[in-house]
Amino acid sequence: MQPTISIPQHWGYPRFTLEQRTQDGIILGFYYYPSGTELAEQFGNGWRYALMPNKNSDELFHFQESKIQPLTPE
Repeated sequence: MQPTISIPQHWGYPRFTLEQRTQDGIILGFYYYPSGTELAEQFGNGWRYALMPNKNSDELFHFQESKIQPLTPE
C-alpha cells in the first residue's frame, strides 16, 4: 500500500509531487498557506514548495507554486 495524504477540498490539489524534478530543482516538501492567515498575507496564499537545486546541494529554496518551472520534454 502506498502512503497517502489527505488534502482539504477547499485547498485545491498541488501541481507538483514529492521528489519531482523541475527546472528549479528537486521537490523535497510542500505546504499550504490558507487565505486569511498571517503567512498568506505576507507571502501569498496557496501551495509553496521546498526545493533543493541538485542532489549534491546543501541549500534549500522555497517557491510559490506559480514560480516553479516544470522540466521540458527534452
